[in-house]
Formats: sequence, structure tokens, C-alpha cells
Amino acid sequence: MDIPSSGAAGGMLILWKSELFEATTSEYGIYSATVKLREKQNGNLWWITCIYGPSTNSSKSDFWLELNDIGNLIDEPWCIAGDFNEILYPSERRGLSTSLPQLSFHDWITDFSLIDIPLPNFQFTWSNFRENASCSKLDRCFVNPEWMLKLPRSNLTGLPRPVSDHCPLLLDSSLPLGGPIPFRFENMWFHHKDFKMKISNWWTENELSGWAANILHLKLQTIKKRLKLWNKETFGVIIVQKQKLTHEISLLDRKESGIGLSKEEISCRQAKKGDLQDLVLKEEIH
Repeated sequence: MDIPSSGAAGGMLILWKSELFEATTSEYGIYSATVKLREKQNGNLWWITCIYGPSTNSSKSDFWLELNDIGNLIDEPWCIAGDFNEILYPSERRGLSTSLPQLSFHDWITDFSLIDIPLPNFQFTWSNFRENASCSKLDRCFVNPEWMLKLPRSNLTGLPRPVSDHCPLLLDSSLPLGGPIPFRFENMWFHHKDFKMKISNWWTENELSGWAANILHLKLQTIKKRLKLWNKETFGVIIVQKQKLTHEISLLDRKESGIGLSKEEISCRQAKKGDLQDLVLKEEIH
């Protein structure tokens, strides 16, 4: 489900795996999109709300009224996250006017007993990317007690922001898994000029005899091994460079949240973002 953006502002999108969940209820607001999901395996219900709060004070009362109306619908596990365009405490803003946070924000949290999941690796989630940058913590993720009872390991991480001026948030509510990393088919392989020829050659490189199902299994295993090696040799350099640039951008973002960045570091971060976008483009057309 989605709410379209207005130029570069606004816009919300909620996606889920249709093989695992089905949507039973959806609610569209001016500042929010909400969906109620049912797990197909066990019938558990989950509410997800995506937020894009108003930036003007004249619209704030309508915003909190909308969130109150949503909260009154829900008595199952609920996660509500996004850009609230509001801070909770004066310390969550730097380089901008030090207006006090709205009491409506605190009241809303109290009324619905919401838990503000800590963000340990970023002090701020928005920056104007200038020298002596203005920064604020505008993006948050809340859950209700019913969510935490079901998923007590829920934790939040701020991700690098190679494009947006907001820090993406990753909520991890899963249990730790062990074992080897599963094989993943990459869509970028289709765009490589040698891909179809490689698959054809690997499929026919060995003459096998026996039960048809066993032959198919062996051929698929061979192709999987060849694909892993070919991916490492062909795309490995791009992948390593992407990881390196993403890590470097993340370090500069975190430094900005702390002591700030110099003019040279701001230019360096911008250059690294450009390099990262170039690599993404190369990966798509490789």
C-alpha cells in the first residue's frame, strides 16, 4: 500500500511478503498509512503504521488527532514508525531554533503506553548537510506493549544515508539465526552480456546419466557453485567498493551527529555519495 509523494516531500510505502502475510485492514490518512497483517502460518495479527508528519505548526493538531484515531482502533501488536517532524526533547535538535517539543507528542506516547525504541548508533536522524550542520532527531520507531510481549528482542539501527537527508531506520525483531548464508539469485546477473551464455555452458558441461530428478538436482548444484564463483570474480570488486563507501559515509554521518564535520569532510562525504551512486549504476548495467 502507498500514498504518493508531492515532489520530493511526503510519500509512504508499506510492503510485505504475500506468501507469509495477508492484509485484512488498511487505513489511509493525510499523514499516515496503516495496515493490519495476519500471519498465514499461525494467524497472529500485526499492525504497521507509516508516518510522515507535517512540518508546519498549524497542521500539528490534525496530525495528533489522526494518530489518536488510529491508536483507538488497535488492541493487537502495533509498530508505528517514520518521520514525525517533531522532537521529544530539546537535546534532540542542534543548530536550529530551540523551541520546546510539543506536549501533544508526549501525551500521545503516554495515552497509548508506547515504547520509544532506542537508536544507539545515531544521535540525530536528519541533517541539512552544511558546514556547522543543523541536525534533529525527527525519525523514530514506537511499539506498544503487545508488540514487545511477542517480540522482546526488537532493536533499532540507523543505516547510512547515501541519498536522503534522513537516516533510514532498521527495526530488527527477529530471533538470531545460525547456519550458512542461503544462496541468493541477483537480478543484476540478467543484465550482464555473458550471463545467458554462461548458464548454457554450465548446463551442458557434464554428461550425466541416471534418474531424471537426480540429474536435474546435480545440474542445479553445479550452476549454483559456478554462479557463486562468477559473481565473486565479476561483481566482487563493485560489491567491496560499495561496502567500503557505505561504511565511510556512515562514519561521517555519525561524526556529524557528534562533534560535527568540517567543510572538507562535508565535501568528502558528498563526493563519496556520488561515487556510490556511480557504482550502483555500473552494477545495474554491468
